Amino acid sequence: MIQIKTLKQLKELCADNPADGFIQLNGGLKSSKIITYHPKSRWFVIENSIDGSTQTLTARQINDKQHTNIGQAIKKGALYLDIAGHDYVCECGAPATHNIQTIYHNYEITPEGEFINEDQWEGNTNEFYCADCGD
Repeated sequence: MIQIKTLKQLKELCADNPADGFIQLNGGLKSSKIITYHPKSRWFVIENSIDGSTQTLTARQINDKQHTNIGQAIKKGALYLDIAGHDYVCECGAPATHNIQTIYHNYEITPEGEFINEDQWEGNTNEFYCADCGD
């Protein structure tokens, strides 16, 4: 799950791609939603699991609590999306698409110059990056 921190992040993660998510409510309850953002039309389509309703909203309406609680949830840090189907997240908040780990190898070098792996062990690096930050 990824915590959504800005409307821009929500737009980027849901652009032409439905994303399962929820608003974390008081008492541990959740309001489940499927959110899609259509950049060409600048419309959000929100499917509300609680009652089966669908809303088509602008960014302004997303931030207007008369239309939805999504804007308030973003401000409170209570909106979460399951984008990648896993919990690995880049430092920027996007789903991780790359993982860098340090693995050390101990090779024997034969008189012919061949490397023979004698041992290997993990180092202390285990970092996750998205496609944008991993380059």
